[in-house]
Formats: sequence, C-alpha cells, structure tokens
Amino acid sequence: MVFNPDGSVSVQNAAGHVIDEGGGAEFGGHLKVGDTDGVIDGGPGLLDALGANVVLVVRDHGPKDPGTVDEQIHTFGACNPTCTDLQISMHTAGSAAASPDDYPI
Repeated sequence: MVFNPDGSVSVQNAAGHVIDEGGGAEFGGHLKVGDTDGVIDGGPGLLDALGANVVLVVRDHGPKDPGTVDEQIHTFGACNPTCTDLQISMHTAGSAAASPDDYPI
C-alpha cells in the first residue's frame, strides 16, 4: 500500500513469484513515480517517492493453480483456497535508508 502525501492511498502489486518445493525464493520489485501498473484499487499509484509512506505485504496465495497462476502472482486476490498475509513492513516517509555499515558481519 502507498500512502501519498496528498492523502490518496493505492494498493499496488510490485512483484510476485512461485516458491519452489524447497520453500526458497528471492524477491525484488520497485515502483516508479506515476506508474499505475498493478494498481488494484483504482488509486493513483506512487506520487512522491520521498514523501509517501509505503506498507509492504508479503502474501501467500496458496498452492499454485495452473489455471490462475498468472493472477496469483500478479494480483492481491486469486487465492487458492485462501490468502494469508505472511509479513508486513512499514516504511515511513523521511526515514533514513540503512547502509551496509549498519549491519556488520
């Protein structure tokens, strides 16, 4: 979800993948200012990359269904049989980005 500084809110799909049988996965995604691809609720998408609050939701859509797998990984719905939100992280506007020095090995 994107909470824009002007008060508008958007639910927008950024990435989706099928997890392998061993449970391993790698994720990556990004949203560009003004891009409305993947907007689910008709909202405006991301309007201000530095001023928006962003909530990242990792969602399990259930077992892969060959008939709807494209919808399962590219939408917020298409659950088989139910969806579960596994993790949620909040990223607030103006928060400092972490650097590798913040996490010494």
